[in-house]
Amino acid sequence: HLEDEACGAEHGDGDEWRTTVMLQRMPPTFFEDSVCGLLESLGLAGSYDAVHAPKNRHSELSMRFAFVNFVHAAHAARCMRLCSGLHLDPASPETACNVEYSRAQGREFCTAQAEKRCGRSGRRRARAS
Repeated sequence: HLEDEACGAEHGDGDEWRTTVMLQRMPPTFFEDSVCGLLESLGLAGSYDAVHAPKNRHSELSMRFAFVNFVHAAHAARCMRLCSGLHLDPASPETACNVEYSRAQGREFCTAQAEKRCGRSGRRRARAS
């Protein structure tokens, strides 16, 4: 399936094959569990199979972005519609969440980023598909 491809360079310009999004401008306390809770509260439970929210090694706070891989491209597009513009950080109410498609795509990308950035003890959440 196209939604399982790790890189989309060989696909057309359309977004119908993209499954991985990058959520930006997240609160500094948003980690994988918070992202999953947000997605589930928006009716996206069961529609994604990997979440990676890197943290700053020095401060232990979130880097304020997260990658989410969805099972189907339609779920990724729905996430973009639902999350874009949300105000998630009470400490910075003027900052709205921005969502875009990740340049790299696929569950493997999300889990590889978690392993590369955090090592074996890093925080990541992958769901069995």
